[in-house]
Amino acid sequence: MAQIHRDLTISGQVSTFPQRNRFAGEQKCSYPARSSSLPDRRRRHGLPQAERERRLPEDSLVEILARVPARSVYRSKCVAKAWRDLIEDPLLRKKLPQTLQGFFFIDKETHRQRVRFTNLLDRSGPLQIDHNLAFLKESPGIGTLDFSDSCNGLLLFEHKLKAWPYDLLGYVVCNPTTKQWAEVPRDGPPLPLYLRHPKRYNYLVFDPSVSSHFHLVQFTWEFVRLVKFEEELVVGHDDDDEEEEEGDEEEELSRTSVHVYSSETGKWTHTQSDWSQIQSGWNKHDLEGWRLQGLIPESFCCAVLNSMLHFIISDEGQIAAVDMQGVTRKIIPVPTMAERLHWLGAGYVAQSQGRLHYISQAVDGRLSIWVLEGYDTQEWVLKHSVSFTELFREKRRTGDTKDYSVVAMHPDGNVVFIVQDWNRKLISYHMDNKLVSIMGTLKNDASDVHVVPYVPCFSESPALENKH
Repeated sequence: MAQIHRDLTISGQVSTFPQRNRFAGEQKCSYPARSSSLPDRRRRHGLPQAERERRLPEDSLVEILARVPARSVYRSKCVAKAWRDLIEDPLLRKKLPQTLQGFFFIDKETHRQRVRFTNLLDRSGPLQIDHNLAFLKESPGIGTLDFSDSCNGLLLFEHKLKAWPYDLLGYVVCNPTTKQWAEVPRDGPPLPLYLRHPKRYNYLVFDPSVSSHFHLVQFTWEFVRLVKFEEELVVGHDDDDEEEEEGDEEEELSRTSVHVYSSETGKWTHTQSDWSQIQSGWNKHDLEGWRLQGLIPESFCCAVLNSMLHFIISDEGQIAAVDMQGVTRKIIPVPTMAERLHWLGAGYVAQSQGRLHYISQAVDGRLSIWVLEGYDTQEWVLKHSVSFTELFREKRRTGDTKDYSVVAMHPDGNVVFIVQDWNRKLISYHMDNKLVSIMGTLKNDASDVHVVPYVPCFSESPALENKH
């Protein structure tokens, strides 16, 4: 039976979860704030010259720690005070891997734009993250911002006019830790009027260990009516009042085009198929077939792994891997056992500990976590499974609908973060010891709030030219 720890209500703009340090089930390690520089601390420690010479140079130690997983680095802070000072030094931590700091809670309603943050790491020093994104709100020229995605310390917003929020101006990418931001232009003119109900799915891809630049990947879904007129396919307009001639053939088709922006080049590139090339079906050997059929990402959840964007394709039970040129490189079927269990809606795809994970909820409420052990062989292994009763210590409430939503998986540990739909509580579930920790309560329903996991990036990026 899972263990449950006490509740902490998210009532202010910044909340701190005092019982856990990084992972549920681990002992907290809290130290006072520091303001002295690293040389000052060396003199204060007063180590003998012979002992200092026997020790590993700190530059070499930092290079070693930079290659160690974030989980091991943060555990090392508890070894000794000197280790803690080294790892937390403001100048050196830019080179060290970071872990999950907390969650942003961003309202989906554009006219409110309320932003809150809950801190998972209990530190006595001041929080260096701009928890309500004041640096953006105070910047001139910023209108209405709609949250789209986040990746490795950066946040992506759609930028719109305040007076007319449906008119897209472009995008804003920002770093709440360094208070840097940059505007990204819209890709070309507005979509033609004959495209019915176009939809955009925007994703942010950023890996500071590879490059200081970022990419935006945008999938645009378009739907039109085609009329075969005198042996030619003609795009029909919705407002076309002319009557169709007898014998004209009409067909409605959809397609999904992909657009990629690179902060290094400052340009958009796009891949789009002519309407006459749209296919009526596709198979796993046709990697781009999902776009030609007009399929779209199932949801906005995604995972960045091997410098590629991974997301679930709608209605297909498959995961697409798209590179930064907009090319689909791999189609990965979801676990076959998961398909037989009849999941409630789409699953959740995440990157944790360098591997792709697939999480979903069965009709009976059981939560299952799969890990892709063989990326090339597409071998899924069931990592963990827990029943609804074990997870929440009570019976299901809604029968054949979802009782909870997975909102994140810890990037460095076997921890899943869940929002309970009936009471809006945000909880963490530790797979290793089945420990459940109640982290807080959302003010609004989960469907009205973006729950955004945040891993800080302390390095300033030349791609973000504006600084508050």
